[in-house]
Amino acid sequence: MRIRDPDVLPKKPGVYIMHDSDDEIIYVGKAKRLRSRVQSYFRDEDKLDRPKTQVLMKHFDYLEYIVTDTEKEALILEANMIKKYKPRYNIDLKDGKQYPYIKVTSEDFPRIVITRRLADDGASYYGPYTDVTNARGFIDFVNKNFMIRTCKNMDGPCLNYQIKQCSAPCCGYISGEDYASNVRRAKLLLGGKYKTILKQLKKDMKRYSEAMEFEKAALVRDQIETISVTLEKQNIQPNMDVNQDIIGIDHDDSTAAVVVISVRNGKTNRKDDLILKQIEGLTDRQILTEFIKQYYSMAPVADEIILEDDIDDMDVICEWLSDKHGSKVKLRVAQDDHYFTLIRIAKKNAHISLTENTKELENPLLTLEQYLKLPRLPYHIEAFDISNISGVHAVASMVVFENAKPAKSMYRKFKMNTPGPNDFAMMKEVITRRYKRISPDYPDKKDSSEDSMFIKPDLVLIDGGKGQLGMAVDVF
Repeated sequence: MRIRDPDVLPKKPGVYIMHDSDDEIIYVGKAKRLRSRVQSYFRDEDKLDRPKTQVLMKHFDYLEYIVTDTEKEALILEANMIKKYKPRYNIDLKDGKQYPYIKVTSEDFPRIVITRRLADDGASYYGPYTDVTNARGFIDFVNKNFMIRTCKNMDGPCLNYQIKQCSAPCCGYISGEDYASNVRRAKLLLGGKYKTILKQLKKDMKRYSEAMEFEKAALVRDQIETISVTLEKQNIQPNMDVNQDIIGIDHDDSTAAVVVISVRNGKTNRKDDLILKQIEGLTDRQILTEFIKQYYSMAPVADEIILEDDIDDMDVICEWLSDKHGSKVKLRVAQDDHYFTLIRIAKKNAHISLTENTKELENPLLTLEQYLKLPRLPYHIEAFDISNISGVHAVASMVVFENAKPAKSMYRKFKMNTPGPNDFAMMKEVITRRYKRISPDYPDKKDSSEDSMFIKPDLVLIDGGKGQLGMAVDVF
């Protein structure tokens, strides 16, 4: 149902979804009482709380809503819908396409790999990580210690088995039960459960020794020593048994940099640098609230989350995080010198991240936005060219830039069906084939959140003259 009058909305918790005249979702929000929350958007323009809301309402055409039983359910639904649809006027957390995750696959004999996409495929995901090199190094460490396979095809014992870095499940040299046990331990390590895994390994070593399986006991002993030595290098609070995330933020008028320092059992687990866009007019408290909702819809939750200040909807968000974590989560505002020191470290790193982001990203994109008079910064750019040999074997290529950097995994090549030579018609064909997927009438969008071909670009570049450009414009 298309709603244009907020007075018809129920006084119940839920999510409201705003659309523009092209049926594109431009904003998703949650409310404790839908009617009163949405009514606030329909004030006189000079009474709207911030300029961004004024711009939003200029593009607004209608809204839909979903009623939920509780405000917590509305919070979860809002986070999932923002993650799926990436509405233009919601705060944009730049992480999914920039930062890698560690994935433990759901195969019979799982592998541990790097991925930049989260999928509902039964696999386990850990991250995001800010440095792919560090993530790969962590995977290598885990694989070697627990002898996890790295091959894709499982077609015979390989060199890794010969140098004792793989248990060779491909040849039946390890039982499915023992391999699954190794994977469980690897997951504990990836999840920061260091004390748990060391306790389990010590029990296993004792059990193997009592059974006089000394080779297995020695292997477990080496695992314990390697893990212990590695963790000794990561001390941040050697006398504390903690499982915490410390969050620091720095921002300018339009962009916020957020650093999350993860501490697991007293050890620094990782540091995540993330960028938030579209924060114009938001307070520090609002920025932090929106970040927590988006970040923890994807990332593992710690027992405690240390903040510089309170956030909105503290009780509801704490309840949601506790459900996601499986145990009580504390949102703690720093109130002593120890926590102030940790917050100060996180904020200092956030300031550095914001400065680097401004230098490397904002300047060229801002220049491009101003020069071409674009409505927003062109974070996602696609460019097309046609190539052929004497009119035959024609192909079209599409290259993609995201955040001013080549996104090579999104590059595509199209084999042309149009008879040649006819560059104009070929350009029309490739543009039509590429962008039919983002049409509201496209029949199958069930996997759209995982397919880069469903992304709507901010800028499209055409190699050619007015003829090629005209053909492309006709498609849009």
